[in-house]
Order: sequence, then C-alpha cells, then structure tokens
Amino acid sequence: MYSSISSPISSLVYGMKQLRIGNLDAKLANNRQDELGYLTDAFNQTAEQQRYLILDIYEQQLRMTKTEL
Repeated sequence: MYSSISSPISSLVYGMKQLRIGNLDAKLANNRQDELGYLTDAFNQTAEQQRYLILDIYEQQLRMTKTEL
C-alpha cells in the first residue's frame, strides 16, 4: 500500500526537480486513473505549456532582434 502512494509522489518530485534544473522535456509516465494519476497528468501538461511558453518568448525575442537590425 505504501509503495503505491510513495512511488507516484517520488516520480512527481523527480519531475519537478528536472524542471527546476531546466529540463523542459521532462515527462512522467502515467498509468493511473486516481488522484495521483490526475496530478501526474497535470504535471505533464504544465511542463509542456511551460516549454511552449518559453519557446514562444524566445522566438518573439529573435523576431524583435531581426526587426531592430
């Protein structure tokens, strides 16, 4: 019982650490349909959105730099 709870939480902690160090490609495997599965899905969606937002800002800055030149 303990490992069925602690394992997904440990996985989420690992994913958060990966995002914190800048690994925006972090994606966690999920095969659960309970609350911990929902949290894992939410983490994956948040990580993906963060990656797209950062790429979008980077592309906007490149366009502005090209325009200024």
